[in-house]
Amino acid sequence: MLTFKSYLPDRRGSVAVEFALVALIAVLVILFIMSAGLTLYLNQTLDHATAQASRQIRTGSAQSIALSATDFERISVVFSQER
Repeated sequence: MLTFKSYLPDRRGSVAVEFALVALIAVLVILFIMSAGLTLYLNQTLDHATAQASRQIRTGSAQSIALSATDFERISVVFSQER
């Protein structure tokens, strides 16, 4: 009968267990970095679109050509994608 002490010198499979522990942390770090990058990108895109829309309102270009709300949204999307 095998006892617990007979398994101690046997190191087969220890690399797989260590890899599983390290790989889990590595994958979580990579997912966090990707999530943070996406959040920063979306924040910057929204900031740019807001700046372009406010510029059109401040300069009067949105009012001078009698844009409807839907037209103004379409133009704002185009300006936000130009960047």
